[in-house]
Amino acid sequence: MAELETYRLSPKVKLLWFAPYISGIVILWLILSAVYLTVLSDKSVLWLKPELPKYLGVISLLLVILIIVGLPGYLWVNAYYKSFTYTLTDTEIVIKNGIFKINRITIPYDSIENTAVKRDFVAQLLGIGTVVIDTAGGDEKEGIIPGVTDPDQVVEDIIAHIKEVRGSGEMRQRETMNELLRDIKNELVDIKKLVSENIERLSKKKRRKKKDESFEDIMKKTLSKRKD
Repeated sequence: MAELETYRLSPKVKLLWFAPYISGIVILWLILSAVYLTVLSDKSVLWLKPELPKYLGVISLLLVILIIVGLPGYLWVNAYYKSFTYTLTDTEIVIKNGIFKINRITIPYDSIENTAVKRDFVAQLLGIGTVVIDTAGGDEKEGIIPGVTDPDQVVEDIIAHIKEVRGSGEMRQRETMNELLRDIKNELVDIKKLVSENIERLSKKKRRKKKDESFEDIMKKTLSKRKD
């Protein structure tokens, strides 16, 4: 049974994934605040009343946006983070992720052509990286493992597994070749034995035939003398 080494991503990757939500929240808050301050500050809209201090109106807009956009976004990011695992077995890499539907990507070591580590500016600040795996015949990246604390070590582990698997494959090929050569040798021995037996049989038959011919000649000579 293949040895399992299952890993989770660094918790810092949640901040990286949540960054688009933060940007959206800030942009939406600025737009709504500008509309509120320029158009709605003297009107009653929902909880925004004319007597409400403007700074409280702006802060309340931020809180509402955080509840409507930020909280669902955080829950989604957290759930996706918990669903993401990658496993290094003796023969393959297994990547699992997904909230409502689990996606399972299996990458055999002997199909991997290249591994790389990518870090953008934010990832460098967070001290994490992404491991990218290319396979034979794949136009797109077959395996992507984001948010890895020590991506260089993960790549080294993958390369070690690749060398071990390919070394085992070469060993099996050599063993198969040796078995084939042994079979051929045994077949040749059997053929040689069969040929030798046939030659011996023909030789005995030939000697017997000569012996019979000699006896026949002797009899003919004896009969011939009697007649004379």
